[in-house]
Amino acid sequence: MTDNYYYIYSDEFQTDTRTNDRFFTTYLQDIWHITPWLTVEAGLYWDTMKIESVSGGPDIHHHMINPRFGMIFRPDPFNTIRLAAFKYLVPRITERIDPFDIAGVPVFRNNFYGTEAREFDLIWEHEWQNLYSFSNIFYIDSEVKSGFADNTCRTYDSRVKGAEQSFNFILKDWAGAAVGYRFLDITNENAPARDRYDQKYFTCLTCVFPSGIFGSACETFRHMTMKNHSIYDNEDMWITDVTFGWQFPGKKGEIAFFCNNLFDSHFNWILDDFIFSGRVPEREIGITLSLIF
Repeated sequence: MTDNYYYIYSDEFQTDTRTNDRFFTTYLQDIWHITPWLTVEAGLYWDTMKIESVSGGPDIHHHMINPRFGMIFRPDPFNTIRLAAFKYLVPRITERIDPFDIAGVPVFRNNFYGTEAREFDLIWEHEWQNLYSFSNIFYIDSEVKSGFADNTCRTYDSRVKGAEQSFNFILKDWAGAAVGYRFLDITNENAPARDRYDQKYFTCLTCVFPSGIFGSACETFRHMTMKNHSIYDNEDMWITDVTFGWQFPGKKGEIAFFCNNLFDSHFNWILDDFIFSGRVPEREIGITLSLIF
């Protein structure tokens, strides 16, 4: 029995509207290396949270027992299967020291504070000599409560079913490539206009030469099929990103130039509780400098 954890975390903070929100959690988590090819991980969290209403409605209180369970199965050196099932309460503050994954699966896919979420994941990873494959199917359902000025409280349910597949290739000693696909079926009572089937394809080529010069070119295609058209229409988005730069001798740092959305495509990149990494619908040009001391 290894990797034992016991931790108590609490916090109190004030929002700009002078509400006083509280969050407290305590947990036990352990990892068992049953055999050289089987690892089991389990945790049990007790979470309490108070969210004061900013509209004069009732405060929201959570008192939850949240279990986590995961297994890592390695039948041979080239294959890894991960199974994870867990329940969690999304905190406002994410800078925490308790584990952010279960069996190597990230816990927080939902970003709306106070959400009660349940998730199931099945992952298969396979390695060849010059190729790595990642396959993931997952299911998430969640609920979030809101208080209103008329002293009522409503619960909004949401659900996402999805799958993703990616491949990483080593083409040469100095070149690699990646391709991938992700599908999401999203239904959210809190934002029904954003209910959709969301597909994203990507491909990327990266080169790093012995001289320190490096570069990459990536193409992303996102297609959204809306379930209703009250606000948003179906949309296709093509986005091209390029980067080139130079790594300093001795790996003391690097300088890089980038151009995101090279062809200045204009689009409506929808965000919600599950997609919270946005893209700017304009061309972006910049330079970065990193130094290592």
